[in-house]
Amino acid sequence: MTQSEAEHIARELERLHRSADVGFATTRGDLALLPQRADRTDKALGEHEERLDALERTRWPLPSLAAVTSCTAPALSLRQSSGKCPVRTTEARHPFPGGGPPLSSTRRNPTYPLGLFGRQTTKALVCCTS
Repeated sequence: MTQSEAEHIARELERLHRSADVGFATTRGDLALLPQRADRTDKALGEHEERLDALERTRWPLPSLAAVTSCTAPALSLRQSSGKCPVRTTEARHPFPGGGPPLSSTRRNPTYPLGLFGRQTTKALVCCTS
């Protein structure tokens, strides 16, 4: 082996040594960032769990409301069928002659859209509350 070949091999080994050092430094830096990222992730996960717990505590109890509604409807039906709460139909005439704008709070009578004297009539169900 000649002097120039030995110098060339020494330079190549030095360059490989530097690139290995740079690679190791990069790897060490990436490994040092991992615990910081894990801490941030744990903190974010904890915050999300707190928010989820708060939402679960303050959610609207839909199953309970559905159960109360399903028990109330048959009770009211039985009360109406027993005669204690008679259902009667009332007829409301529109205050303007000729019909005017439709009444928004009540349902229009589909059979007779215009009642006596050309007035718009509506029928409403009224139930006693006592």
